Amino acid sequence: MTRTESHLKTIRHYCENILCFLNMLNAIKFIKPIFMILILTLALTACSRFTYNNLDWLMYWYLEEYVEVSTEQNKVVEKNIDKVLKWHRKIELIKYRQQLLQISLDVKAGDIRYSVWLQHIQQIREHWLRVRNKLNTALSNLAVTMSPNQVKELFINIKEVSEDKEEDYHDLSERELRKERIEKISDRFENLLGSINKAQEKAIKLFVKQAKSSRLESILYKREMQKAAKQLIKTVDKKDLANQLYELLAYPEEFQSMEFRQIRTANVKLFANMLQSIVIELSEKQRAHVHEKIQELIILLNKLIFKDN
Repeated sequence: MTRTESHLKTIRHYCENILCFLNMLNAIKFIKPIFMILILTLALTACSRFTYNNLDWLMYWYLEEYVEVSTEQNKVVEKNIDKVLKWHRKIELIKYRQQLLQISLDVKAGDIRYSVWLQHIQQIREHWLRVRNKLNTALSNLAVTMSPNQVKELFINIKEVSEDKEEDYHDLSERELRKERIEKISDRFENLLGSINKAQEKAIKLFVKQAKSSRLESILYKREMQKAAKQLIKTVDKKDLANQLYELLAYPEEFQSMEFRQIRTANVKLFANMLQSIVIELSEKQRAHVHEKIQELIILLNKLIFKDN
């Protein structure tokens, strides 16, 4: 892999994690809510100021992988993306900074209660929902202008990506999936803490053992959501399409089974328990490492927030 390809891979991963662009159509991987507490403190470190400051063309580049847009559509896309990013810089980054400051204080205090972690997870989910709704509006406006051939191209590409993910899911046994989850979570905590001790490693393994996978249910509901979106784009009158498509994309829960929602809720609670167990076992060195990481992110956020000032 060349240096350029590696950089583009990092950018692509950042776009997926932070903005979840085209997530509502399952075009890219949706980051599970149980990892949101890590995304806020870790994903930003994978980007540079350059990456964030150029998200307009990066998002357009990503969109082009799924559907080729015309010159006129490009103007609509640029206008909507610019609006979303200005809003995100002015409003959302400040909220991220506020929560990071609170997390830093909570970690410094030591024994963070389970209920406090649940509040942080819910707050980060709310950050994501606001971004999702803004992007839903932009994508709904774009969909109104799409030709039948573009609709066909879009859903062919989405189907191919979805099938690749489904193949990855079916290729791994439950034991292999658990091992992969343990490795991913451990890597993220090692990045955040500098290292993990045996007690923290035990807490991670316990979480993975107790948590239930919702991947199959996720595949099924997203498949149904794609069908509904495709049907809307093909059949609904242009003047009503933007509003109806936005309503569909804004409420994916309508396509989720009760079992799926119950699994997600239970896993979030287990994740909060794991966070509590890990923080209780923090050494002074780990606590200092977390504080340093958060301070680095706050400095980065300040530079991004005040870019135009």
